[in-house]
Amino acid sequence: MGILFAGHPIIVDFSLVMDFHEVTCRQHKDNACNRGGFCNFIHLKQISWSRSNRLDSPISYGDYGVVA
Repeated sequence: MGILFAGHPIIVDFSLVMDFHEVTCRQHKDNACNRGGFCNFIHLKQISWSRSNRLDSPISYGDYGVVA
């Protein structure tokens, strides 16, 4: 069934991006994009400092004793 978030499936579409500056929604940067999920450009969101630290920390794989 895949991965669920709040009881809903997460559906992912991948696309090749060479330059993030070109595909970022400039209207979203100015808080002026009214297209929301129908916008064809990326709406980047800043993550919190604590989340950033968790992403930078080593990952433990349970009882296997492996740290990536």
